[in-house]
Amino acid sequence: MPLDPNQTTIEPQTIDTHTIEQHRVRSARRDDLSALLRLENQFSTDRLNRRNFLYLLQRAHAEVFVVDGPQGLLAGDAVVLYRQGVSAARLYSLVVAPESTRLGIGRTLLAATETAAHARNKSGMVLEVREDNLGALALYQRVGYRIVRRIPNYYQDGAAGLRLTKSFDAPVARPVARPVAR
Repeated sequence: MPLDPNQTTIEPQTIDTHTIEQHRVRSARRDDLSALLRLENQFSTDRLNRRNFLYLLQRAHAEVFVVDGPQGLLAGDAVVLYRQGVSAARLYSLVVAPESTRLGIGRTLLAATETAAHARNKSGMVLEVREDNLGALALYQRVGYRIVRRIPNYYQDGAAGLRLTKSFDAPVARPVARPVAR
């Protein structure tokens, strides 16, 4: 069953078992912790640690989504935060394993986070991205995000960040259907 951006409620298990563009998106579980940390440790800055993930996995106002990769590894994860009294959700983190880039996993995770936020009656999504992460920036802009602010020295290594927003008046992100390579 496709994720419907117009549906007013969505049960977590709907996303847990949904496959988009050959990628199965599911909610992360506590037993994914080691795989989440392995994925995070592939990046040199701004990593989430064990304590961060434990907190996020147990919070009612956060969701962590994953796409499974080979041999018990994760191909990607995304964290979305919901604050009471705030109309937009926040995409806190979206990470794709280096060996899994350019396969549609980032777009698939983005679609899942947007659908979940829309189901919680959020009016849009806010995120920050490294100014030098041109691939991620291009993806976000392709699906309707717009730059609203440049933030100097936003990241731990001093890199600038860009704040982007998307209103769900615009269509929710949908993965592009691609032929399966044989």
